Amino acid sequence: MSLRSEIYRGTVVHERCGPVAHAFSYPMTFFAFDLAELDALAEQTRLFRHNDRAVLSLRDCDYLHGNAQAIEPQLEAFLPPLQAGQRTMLVTSPRYFGYAFNPVNFYLRLDGAELLSAIAEVNNTFGDRHIYPLTELCQSAADTGPLPARKTSTSRPLMICAETMPLPLK
Repeated sequence: MSLRSEIYRGTVVHERCGPVAHAFSYPMTFFAFDLAELDALAEQTRLFRHNDRAVLSLRDCDYLHGNAQAIEPQLEAFLPPLQAGQRTMLVTSPRYFGYAFNPVNFYLRLDGAELLSAIAEVNNTFGDRHIYPLTELCQSAADTGPLPARKTSTSRPLMICAETMPLPLK
């Protein structure tokens, strides 16, 4: 079975303009998980588990509403329903040895290689989660740049620059 999940290595950039200007960036590794492949990934390697303990794990309770409901049904409140032939990629940082650090998660609804819709889930240091619909989508890497979204509360969207590589499991 050919898996579509991948690893991304990139840089998280955060900039605040006021009341005091402040900016920082740091390297980070993100995983792009095809939500339909989570069980297959767990079967192929002992390093990854879904809703269980492992070196790398993805737990549904770490996303969106913060409950144990599967991620895909939770997304129905934010994205159009999943249609035949479509898939959802979750770009995230999984738990490492049980520890979670997720400044931002991206949910990408795809039909083949076409990006249909996307949302960003921004998590702040106060434990708040904010969902931002990303409405100005582009289809090629040449068109990348900041995605505008309205700021809410104490969170703001982060800009991610990343390179992709296949997820080696065998």
